[in-house]
Amino acid sequence: MKLSHMILDGANGTELQRRGMPPGCCSEQWILDHPEAELDIQRCYVEAGSTALLAPTFGANRASLSRYGLGDRVAEYNRRLVELSREAAGGRALVAGDLSATGLVCGAAEPALFDTLLEVFGEQAEALEAAGVDFYMVETQISLPEAKAAVMAIRQRSDKPVFASFTMAGNGRSFAGGEIASALLTLEKLGISAFGINCVDDAALIERTLRQLRGLTALPLLVQANAGLPETVEGKSVYTMTPETMAADARRYYEAGADIFGSCCGSRAEHIRAIAEAVGALPFRSHSAPAGRYACSEYRFVSTEGTRCERLEAKENWEEALEEMEQRGTELCELHLENEEQLERLLNAQGSFRLPLRVRCANEDIQRRLERYYTGTVQYF
Repeated sequence: MKLSHMILDGANGTELQRRGMPPGCCSEQWILDHPEAELDIQRCYVEAGSTALLAPTFGANRASLSRYGLGDRVAEYNRRLVELSREAAGGRALVAGDLSATGLVCGAAEPALFDTLLEVFGEQAEALEAAGVDFYMVETQISLPEAKAAVMAIRQRSDKPVFASFTMAGNGRSFAGGEIASALLTLEKLGISAFGINCVDDAALIERTLRQLRGLTALPLLVQANAGLPETVEGKSVYTMTPETMAADARRYYEAGADIFGSCCGSRAEHIRAIAEAVGALPFRSHSAPAGRYACSEYRFVSTEGTRCERLEAKENWEEALEEMEQRGTELCELHLENEEQLERLLNAQGSFRLPLRVRCANEDIQRRLERYYTGTVQYF
């Protein structure tokens, strides 16, 4: 699958609401009960220039569907929703399987919860693979453990391209407090094909983030911004950003390093048309791999060259020791893992490990468990 000149689609939820979907309902169920609404939305995007559609499988995982008593219909719903997008695409656009947050976690995830996430995403990924999607989009992520579980679950079942994108708070971090750069570095090691930002309304923040990420990876970067912030007009939420403004922003994102474009909440087909006209014909650039190596936890990332490192001793009170390290300006924590007990101690205290880790471990079984459950990249020495 070629990524060049890829234009993704725009908002789906706000467009469904314009067509009558009531708040608080299961959108997947409503779409299947009103397929003409989804077909109209996605056909309009194709006509406007979208070369890829996200199937409306955003919440079609067992955890989300179970809130509506539909947890046993994952395979059926994903199949039918992908078929709907395939019909809308009409052979003119690719179709992505869309996976998003389950609501089961925000922040650190202990091994048992991570295994649950793997199972939930694995079930959906298996259904999407059987439905024949062209690629996968792990989108609107708010915490790295959940994004990692989704990517791992897909990679266990498919070698098709996997895109991942995070939303951000106003401080430029994920809503779980994590570094967006850490998410990129962690998911890149798991084999994603593109990384980016979606569901953000601050163009300046998006541009700064893209420039930072561009310096860390050769992967294609994607952006799907909101059409501004909604305003209340006659009791209804209205997005007022014009297609021209969104197109100008897209050109800024291209200059900042973005390669794949679409739009998110509040956008419509006319926004996609303007974006496609602004950036669709621009050269798709290949990027050089950055020099240097990085280590990261969910919350921080550092270059491993010339970094101030301290060893964390097994007998110490880890929370107190880590806090003191940070106060001393330590940037990288060195840890010797010698047994399963120490590994479990680490995994159950991940919320305290803001500092990235450098690990010494001779046991391959412990290494495998660490790489499965640790939320960040594992550097060995």
